[in-house]
Amino acid sequence: MDGSYYQVPNDRRYWVVRAEGGDFLPHFADAGVVAIGHVDQAVSQAPAQVPKNTNWATIHANLVKLREREGQRPRGISSLISQAKAFVNDIKKGDWVICPGGSLLRIGVVTSEAYWDNKPIVLYDRDNRSSIMDFRLRRHVAWGPNIYRGEFSSPLQRSLFANQTVFNVDSHWEAICHTIYPAFSRNDALYLSARISTDGQINNVDVASFLLSLSDIELTIRALNKGLTKSNFDDKLASYSDSGQLSLATKAEFYSPGDIWVQLIGGAGDLFSGSKWMAAVVFAYGMLFGNNKLGFDGVLDLDTRHKIRDLILDRMKKRRVESAISRMDVVLPNKDTTPLESKDPAHKSN
Repeated sequence: MDGSYYQVPNDRRYWVVRAEGGDFLPHFADAGVVAIGHVDQAVSQAPAQVPKNTNWATIHANLVKLREREGQRPRGISSLISQAKAFVNDIKKGDWVICPGGSLLRIGVVTSEAYWDNKPIVLYDRDNRSSIMDFRLRRHVAWGPNIYRGEFSSPLQRSLFANQTVFNVDSHWEAICHTIYPAFSRNDALYLSARISTDGQINNVDVASFLLSLSDIELTIRALNKGLTKSNFDDKLASYSDSGQLSLATKAEFYSPGDIWVQLIGGAGDLFSGSKWMAAVVFAYGMLFGNNKLGFDGVLDLDTRHKIRDLILDRMKKRRVESAISRMDVVLPNKDTTPLESKDPAHKSN
């Protein structure tokens, strides 16, 4: 962890755009685009007008005529038009696209409106054999990290098997962010991510140790300025838990490998104002993984950081959490997301 967390824009949307079974993902990545060919047959050349001014009724009629001329039934044309319209009208600059390509997926941020382009994108392999991507309806994309399909959560993986080439996955925004960020926020909630990487069996005691350490972190931040000490920590934890003052909620796939996702809501009493409580939680969370980049200079004063550190180190020792993390091989997401955020005007890092 680098001592920061990502603030997720509320208005961003998330889309899957297939790359012809993954065959065109290298073309998309090389040219910095995403493209579809759904309506290419209906236009002999890319039209002069911008795609938003397309007469979709005419495109539909042209596709029907082509199918009939070829002796085919005009099935699925409405779906093709609907996906093309979504590509043009619904996807916005700043939205994220996920492009599957075999065992890999690529995440990118959309940086342009849709446009027509007649020029094919040609790639050559080591034997100088060419492969051509000639889809005309395109958008510019700043591509972020490659992700192995298995790194996505099971529900998101299942959604990627949808038949359409273009479809929305807004409901999976949290899973997408958990996959690439160790910590992120949205509105008043802070989200923490971790992954169990071991292929072996998982000990329940180790899982409990890790999860209880997360509760220790929340209590530390909420009660630090309310008489919390090493000696009364367990009593305070029980009291706060019984009175419903802890908000930590966990989503987990306790497989090996599997994911542990955490959500915390609200502030931290009278200790911090605004989002400083999030910075304090992230600071403490990083300590579980031996993070030496304490960060947050100017956000958390030195005395506060020392108090948090002393309490968390004591709780880590009592929970034996370092050994649990080692046995489960718990790791944080470590993706280079800079290309995504560099094109995100709403990005803030704390």
